[in-house]
Amino acid sequence: MRNALATLRGRSVVSGTNAAKYRRRPSTRHHERYETAISGPVATGSTTPDPIPPHYTPGCRTDPTQGIDKETAAASFNDWWNALPPNTVTIFSDGSESYDDAGKHVGYGYAIYQGQALVATGKGAINTLSHVFDAEEAIGALKGLQKALMLPSNADTQRWLCIDSTSVIWCKRANASDTSQWAFLESHRLIDRHAVNIRWSPGHQGITANEAADSLADAGAKSDIVDPGPTAQPTISGIGSIARSLAHNVTSGWWRKNEPTLSGGYRKWQLDYALKEPMELKLSRPTLHRLLALRSRHGDFEA
Repeated sequence: MRNALATLRGRSVVSGTNAAKYRRRPSTRHHERYETAISGPVATGSTTPDPIPPHYTPGCRTDPTQGIDKETAAASFNDWWNALPPNTVTIFSDGSESYDDAGKHVGYGYAIYQGQALVATGKGAINTLSHVFDAEEAIGALKGLQKALMLPSNADTQRWLCIDSTSVIWCKRANASDTSQWAFLESHRLIDRHAVNIRWSPGHQGITANEAADSLADAGAKSDIVDPGPTAQPTISGIGSIARSLAHNVTSGWWRKNEPTLSGGYRKWQLDYALKEPMELKLSRPTLHRLLALRSRHGDFEA
């Protein structure tokens, strides 16, 4: 402990503006190795999130569900949607992520209605280093909104994004997520410019337009037709999954190699190697004492 405190004190002495001259500059060779390590099919062309100011819109702090269960909300949504006039445009979108013998497929689909009449649809695939969150509403809703804005309209036309993911609604109304940030930022621009409304449309509750978008998303994912541009690039969530998988594989491999060298008394518990704090350490000390006594058959629990 004393050594650790001494180290911290030593670091604090050279912290701040004077610390720079004490830091070792990385060698050119090390810098080149670092650049090589992050280049390649995963990092090349991937979009890094930009620092952006907070984005606030009316309702951005309101729970999209308003505390209503999905069944009740779906019934209310159907009543509202069936009463819409012909000049009201609603955009439904969905995403799909699936696996088969050919590999992973991720895609989006959207369906656009004027009143209750279907007027346009669209679908497509995105880079497989991504997830359904990216395809579902981040990209799918943006593509649908862009298409809807190209349709004939008049001054009193209202437009609604009907979204079944509450987490995406938060990102559309307020701050963009880091993953697929470009799609959320473009959505913010269009939503603000054209006064587009957003409403929660609970998924898998018999809402016809939701089901249409879901089917289109499945078809779009399996088409493997990816538009050029940001849609074709990996997303942060997809790259993060690869990184977590690699880290897990390295940790598991290390444990398989070293676990046999431990004592038999330890190995009999058949414990996995975990980096996260186990739930048991969140117990109070008296409770943890009894749990350990129970597991080791000591004290009152002696066999």
